Amino acid sequence: MQYRSGTYAILKAFRAADAESPEGQAFMFKSQIISRAQQYCDEPMDTDFHAGRLHAGWSTGIKTLEKYKFVQRTNCRAELISGQWTSELHDFSVTGEGREFTNHMIAKFDAGGSDDEEDGGDSDGRGGGGRRRVMRRSRPLTPAADEQQRKDERLLREFVESGDPGESRDFKVSKERRWKLHLLVQQLNAENEGTVLVQHSSVGSGRQRTLIVVIKEWDGS
Repeated sequence: MQYRSGTYAILKAFRAADAESPEGQAFMFKSQIISRAQQYCDEPMDTDFHAGRLHAGWSTGIKTLEKYKFVQRTNCRAELISGQWTSELHDFSVTGEGREFTNHMIAKFDAGGSDDEEDGGDSDGRGGGGRRRVMRRSRPLTPAADEQQRKDERLLREFVESGDPGESRDFKVSKERRWKLHLLVQQLNAENEGTVLVQHSSVGSGRQRTLIVVIKEWDGS
């Protein structure tokens, strides 16, 4: 992902809208997202066929975000906008995984990010789902648990950076740490799109459950 790209701008727009929503989760139509996101994007967010602009920040950004299940679309809900009823077919919202990725994005690109930080808010991590998903707050980490998660992230990043396609690595860690690694895999795929693809699966049950991460060649799909 690039700073002030369409993907970046859409997530920033949702972060601002979520902060204004009484329920803490905003649902917006395409036109609303484009209007909010333009200030965060260095290219036009919308296409203009008359001007020969066939690709824009919206089309590339929303494609990437839906691919990695950071944003979900739902059926149209009738809404009065500027005195007119909307005719748009879908509205959009950020998933729990998208919120987590936005936190990483802001930490990476925005100095401090204090104006955008939210007070907790994680989903169950399954992605998709209905509109009224219940968000759970992350439990505060103990210093030891925080260090473990930092070590997991460092090991996974090193594995992806130095490993070859076909190589795999097992992570026999707790459920909470598997969940954080699951989010990191999605983040790495978004960061490395066009180069390598990271896949993961879990085997076993209970305390013996293990997360297996595999590096694949990018196939362009």
